[in-house]
Amino acid sequence: MSIRPATLVDLSAIVRLYQALTTEMAAIEPMIIQPLKTDNRDYFAKYIMDDNADILVSEEEGHVNGFALVVEAKTEATSEIISYRLSLLVDLVVDANARNKGIGQRLLDEVTAWSKARELAFIQLNVLSANEGALRLYERNDFHSVYETMIKPL
Repeated sequence: MSIRPATLVDLSAIVRLYQALTTEMAAIEPMIIQPLKTDNRDYFAKYIMDDNADILVSEEEGHVNGFALVVEAKTEATSEIISYRLSLLVDLVVDANARNKGIGQRLLDEVTAWSKARELAFIQLNVLSANEGALRLYERNDFHSVYETMIKPL
């Protein structure tokens, strides 16, 4: 298995993985997420071409089986908020048939290296509270909750 920056050739595989992710997440939180049925390769192509972002793909025997979308961002200082440069981990996806083989960990390690190379303060991400596998991965890697987003269905 190798991890490398995505190219435009990888877009079909990235879209396939993302569609599978949205289907899984919709099953967990159907009030918030719905399965993506359209081809959103333009969305991902934008990040591949962006100097402040990367899509890192996991590849095994010529087959892309996971990806991580990471973006460099900056907060603006206010009287109560500290300005900092951070890494946003927008998505981390591993094909359902390739899970529990260390691919998510390897992708997260590469995101960490990418972020450190840019001298960013920390990595921030959002994860569904019911996504137990993702939570275990992030907690094993010293992520902790800073904010809680709560909803009340009406």
